[in-house]
Amino acid sequence: MLAANRLSDAFIRHHPDKSADLLENYPTEDVASLLSNQEDKAVVAVLEHSLPLTGASYLSAWPIATSVRYLEQLHTDCALNLLRHTPDKSREELLTAMHGDKADTYRRMLRYPTECAGAHMDPFVTVLSESITVADAMKRVRKLKKESFYFPYVVNTEQ
Repeated sequence: MLAANRLSDAFIRHHPDKSADLLENYPTEDVASLLSNQEDKAVVAVLEHSLPLTGASYLSAWPIATSVRYLEQLHTDCALNLLRHTPDKSREELLTAMHGDKADTYRRMLRYPTECAGAHMDPFVTVLSESITVADAMKRVRKLKKESFYFPYVVNTEQ
C-alpha cells in the first residue's frame, strides 16, 4: 500500500470529524469510492460527522447493500437524518433492503415532520427484567452501544 493511502486511511480512522469536513470539497463519487475501502467503523464515524445532504449523497452513490450495511450501524437519529435527505426512490430502496424491524420503525418515524417530537424520538429502548441479577443486568448494559443507550427500563412480567 502506498504511503499516501496509509496516511489517508489513518486520518479518516482517527479524525472522522475533520475527514467529513475535508471530504465535502470533493466529488461525491470520489469520496464514496475512497470511503468504501475503509473499515465500516470509520465510514460510519464519517457519516455521523457529515452534513446530512452530503451523507445522503454518499448513500446514493454506493450499492444498496453497502449503504444498508452502514445505515444499520448508525445511531437512529443519524440514520433518520440521512434518510430524510435521500431522494424518495433511493430511500425506499434502502428501507426495502434493510433487515428486521428497523425499516418499519424508520418508515414510521419518517412520516413525522422534522419539527415534531416524533421525528426525534428513539423507539429502541433497553428493557431489563426485574428477575435478573445486577451482574447480568450490568453485562447486558455493557454490551449496548454507548450512543444508543439512554436509560434501562426495569419491568415486571406483567409489563
